[in-house]
Amino acid sequence: MDDAGEARRRTGRRPKTAESGRTALLRAALNQFSRKGYDGTSLRAVADEAGVDMALINRLFGGKAGLWSAMIDLAASHESRTAALSAIKDGSGMGVRQRLELLIDVVVDVSIDLPIFPGLLLQEASTPGERMDMLLDRLIGPFGQDAMPLIEEGIRQKVIADVAPNVFFSLLMSSITLAMAAPHHRRMISTDPVELAAVVRAAAKAIFLK
Repeated sequence: MDDAGEARRRTGRRPKTAESGRTALLRAALNQFSRKGYDGTSLRAVADEAGVDMALINRLFGGKAGLWSAMIDLAASHESRTAALSAIKDGSGMGVRQRLELLIDVVVDVSIDLPIFPGLLLQEASTPGERMDMLLDRLIGPFGQDAMPLIEEGIRQKVIADVAPNVFFSLLMSSITLAMAAPHHRRMISTDPVELAAVVRAAAKAIFLK
């Protein structure tokens, strides 16, 4: 990096053609937190990836916790996730089984398009607390709210086994996201993303639907 570029990084300034410091930091936070978890992510690593001075994090977000919260809000508004929620609710002209298969496809697709989705769940699931509650309330909860009527109808029509709807949803989400995010599971299934998605889709439909 030349002297001018280094000076921009130290002061938090970015070229006019580059994305804003806030956007760059949020993108870097998505990557760092989903791979390393909250405790394993350093603000220095986030700032370095974003190409800005670390002090900009405190100025914009007030610190690590504020950056985490803003990152969750960004993930919750991601176009892949909002499109997925619409797809779950809009089942006109489709049977219950077809809609449930679409639900499984949606979870797999979001895990591909928004890797932070399974990544954060994998990182935070073992440490219940405020951050996990935030993930559930802002990122996972809306999926459950929109999917629950469909799951309940699937149970009534015996397309799904007679289990508690929230248990079905929890097991479906955790099994798909774990298979898509955990490195050892990916190695066991397939290291090719397209093949991995196809195998997980087929397996989830065979296991969870009658």
